[in-house]
Amino acid sequence: MTVPGTGIGTNSYMDMTKDSSIFKEMFTMSRFYPFSNGIECIPNFNHLEPIILSNAILTPPLPGEIPMHHRKPLGCRTVYVGCMPEKITEEIVREIFARCGTIFSVRMSGSHFCHIRFADNETVDQALLLSGFRIQIEENDEPAYNSKMHVDYALSRDDQYDYEQLELIQEKNHRKLQGFQPPSSPPLHYSELEAKNLEENFHDEQTFKKSCGHFDYRIGKRRMQ
Repeated sequence: MTVPGTGIGTNSYMDMTKDSSIFKEMFTMSRFYPFSNGIECIPNFNHLEPIILSNAILTPPLPGEIPMHHRKPLGCRTVYVGCMPEKITEEIVREIFARCGTIFSVRMSGSHFCHIRFADNETVDQALLLSGFRIQIEENDEPAYNSKMHVDYALSRDDQYDYEQLELIQEKNHRKLQGFQPPSSPPLHYSELEAKNLEENFHDEQTFKKSCGHFDYRIGKRRMQ
């Protein structure tokens, strides 16, 4: 099934049946969201001009073309790259996306799509800036050398596992910090007898100075509470 006006299959987001680390999931048009640079990232490269590679050239989308993408999963470090030309190679893919950030791994699946996992989850936002770019390999006009790439967030068990582990570590560190906090001082309790004794000491020249110090201490502790 194809999303109207995009040429993108609704199941292309997760169509990686030979890799158990990638979830397969069907999405409808309502699950797609327009890409916006303002809320996603600040580009690390000029994504508005053609990009010259050693064996290919990338041309940015035409004005008004808005690539579609899914909601970014928590801890996402993997992107799906589809609609690639038949003659694409892993070397070209790495050269294209190396400008986005450090690549952890590339999974080539057939001749038209792949999954790229990056070293951090900020880099995937940079990769989505390349969605909609037209690629031409070896300056060849034949269909096998030309296509319009689609880049989207991908669901990965590896990403999900790493995110959950990071959450557990942060939670443990938070509990440790709470455990090392010094205990609060016990509340001060005042009795009528203490107040009466303090009042009597104020009238005695020998105990007046000591009583003033005791009174100031009590007032200070009460303010701290």
